[in-house]
Amino acid sequence: MTVPVDVKPGSCPNPFSPRNHGMLTVAVLGTEDVDGGAVDPTTIILSRVDGVGGSVGPHEGPPGPRSVMKDVATPGQADGCACHPMVGDGIDDWFLYFDADELVEALQLDNVAHGTMIPVHVQGALFDGRAFSGVDCIRVVGNGRVR
Repeated sequence: MTVPVDVKPGSCPNPFSPRNHGMLTVAVLGTEDVDGGAVDPTTIILSRVDGVGGSVGPHEGPPGPRSVMKDVATPGQADGCACHPMVGDGIDDWFLYFDADELVEALQLDNVAHGTMIPVHVQGALFDGRAFSGVDCIRVVGNGRVR
């Protein structure tokens, strides 16, 4: 099943600097059909839609993937790289944190030109076993070369 995903909630078009050494937040947005609390964070992987590079899981923190639940966004109607309205809708969203250095290496972002939009695919499963996926984009910034 397809679920809405928001990279860097509160920011659009989701800037990401390969020189960043912190965390990238990715939210699986809850809907009327899927509450964010139903997401099994141990199943999540993030990869590039174009198939370049590998995949990466959320940053590990005790006792497992570092994650938080809170209601921050309303799923948008458009697919892909569209921005999501940043107003709560009463349904919890599941926030996962990805190590920026691991993302750069796994998704091969170190030589991507400044301004390039990279669609990313988030896949995982709910605690009931149903698989889900969603797509959003990151905009590579700070790499010097202009696309």
